[in-house]
Amino acid sequence: MTLSYFLKILEKIRGNKNIGQYFQPTNLDRKENICPHDYDNGTKLMEHSYIGNDFMMVVEGLLSPGGKWYKNRLVWAGDYADEERGKKYNLYGLIEKKIKPRKKISYRYIINHSKEEYVDKRKINEDKLSLTIHPLSLLTYEGNGRGGGDFQGEDYRIGIWARDRISVEDNISRYKNYEEIDGAFREGDVVVKGKELSPFENIKKDINELEEIIK
Repeated sequence: MTLSYFLKILEKIRGNKNIGQYFQPTNLDRKENICPHDYDNGTKLMEHSYIGNDFMMVVEGLLSPGGKWYKNRLVWAGDYADEERGKKYNLYGLIEKKIKPRKKISYRYIINHSKEEYVDKRKINEDKLSLTIHPLSLLTYEGNGRGGGDFQGEDYRIGIWARDRISVEDNISRYKNYEEIDGAFREGDVVVKGKELSPFENIKKDINELEEIIK
């Protein structure tokens, strides 16, 4: 644990009233979404964003070959995210059509066809002491850090796939020219493009932020 957690608490004490942010995976092409509550999951990001979770496997089923959302534009829409341009509401409030698919799948690869990148889930080291974070929701979500239950950490990869065309596959041979990116996320880490900061650098960075807040 780093001082990032204490900074979050300090923000709430200083007037942050956003207790919990709710999320739902949203398809921009079909203008529909899927709600975690319909699968007995919490709607806060870190209540459902784990490999092997039933809800995440239902979303993968939608994104699989033959699935309704295959290669469609995906965003994990948060209810504290910014309003859409020219609108009074954000995606969470604008798109109301809900679907309740039942097909569950867990494929090895998550593929971004807009950026020509992919993640190999088998290369994500499983944490034997806790659940392993699923990269799909973190790569595609909007509204980071605005409510309780969000991912606790600083990582440049958060949301970099939001609104891109996504699929899941068991074979990457058709996309051999795509670039592989790291899909491992750990709460409390600070990850900047090109490197991951050491625990000492994390603490040093948090101390500097705390000093700025106290000033």
